[in-house]
Amino acid sequence: MGRVRTRYFRVHDLLSIEVRASRAEVPRAFEVNALREPSFRVLEGYFDVDKGPLRPLGLRLFVGDRVLLHRCLSYGDLRLLLVDLLGSEGPTTVAFTPQYRLFREKLMGTSVWHFVKLAIMVRLLASRGMTFVHASGVGKGEEIYLFTAWSDVGKTRTAVELIRAHGELSWVSNDIAILGPRGQVLAWPGFPREAVRPLEKLPFLRSLTVRKRPLLPPNTRITMQGKLSCLFVLEQGPCGVEELKPEEAFRKLFLCTNMAFDFSSNLLLMAYSYANPELDLLALRERHLELLREAAEEACCVELKARRPSNFARMAREFIS
Repeated sequence: MGRVRTRYFRVHDLLSIEVRASRAEVPRAFEVNALREPSFRVLEGYFDVDKGPLRPLGLRLFVGDRVLLHRCLSYGDLRLLLVDLLGSEGPTTVAFTPQYRLFREKLMGTSVWHFVKLAIMVRLLASRGMTFVHASGVGKGEEIYLFTAWSDVGKTRTAVELIRAHGELSWVSNDIAILGPRGQVLAWPGFPREAVRPLEKLPFLRSLTVRKRPLLPPNTRITMQGKLSCLFVLEQGPCGVEELKPEEAFRKLFLCTNMAFDFSSNLLLMAYSYANPELDLLALRERHLELLREAAEEACCVELKARRPSNFARMAREFIS
């Protein structure tokens, strides 16, 4: 492995993560000085594969006992290695070369960390019975309010507007929240920054993002866990508020989450499951759906329609107060 900074994170009491990579897309609120033994490792650098014989599965995929290697055969050292996703014999490991990361980010427009988060999501489902939802969130005491929507509708801005306007509210999540049984919510408190994509109209450079000032006030408090009190589904359109029945709220929460974190249709995870039946993606998907349905049944569910995030925040404030 190449020499890069090593950082350690403890995600509640669920997962301990070691990151030896150029960056870590794990909230700083989880960072600790050291870990005795991580349960999940993310490694960026050059590596040798010494995991027993691998057999081809298609053109660029190679699989073995609890191992998957994704390798491009034409353009340099583009490799990603996934080892022991369920942590049966040691820590789960996701390793990738710098060229692989750059290829995905600059030419494919997707971060390698998206796959890492999918792997974390699967690990949490399999070992802890918890999942990710695509939502921002704020807290008030032990009550959690989540905002789910299609990408770029205004989830983060809505939560930020509420935090700025009301000092009694605390931060829960930017884009991901951890959901447990019966509407239990654990924070994934990434702190958002204003983002500008100056070359968005150019196909190969549209993912280039310039990060600017933090969006949250410096003294923002964090609520690490609580009970889902209200699920808001945000939709662009003429201003309006409508209470949702649990089944409709579940449907929209599933679709908004699936468009961002569809682990069961990810090619690499499907290939790993194909070669290692102990990873039952169908069973995990059912558990994921069960958790989303429980959340919709336990909480108040409301659809907010507005043109701008400030209007979403104004309407949500009436329910929170």
